Amino acid sequence: MPLSILTALLLLVARPAAEPLRGVRAPAYAPDGRLAVSIDGHLFAQESAGGRWVQLTTGATWDRDPAWTRDGA
Repeated sequence: MPLSILTALLLLVARPAAEPLRGVRAPAYAPDGRLAVSIDGHLFAQESAGGRWVQLTTGATWDRDPAWTRDGA
């Protein structure tokens, strides 16, 4: 039985605000627990351990293999 339009809209609205990132590659953990990853040629990092994701790179170049320094930079 197909979903009604109302049910489909409710499912879209009810989904979690922080969806998991898809297509993640090359995870790198900082000393403080933050995570940096590569997704489709762009680098993303968490603002805090388990926190919001921030896109670090943009553009046509393909960025990959994030790494942290010992001090977490």
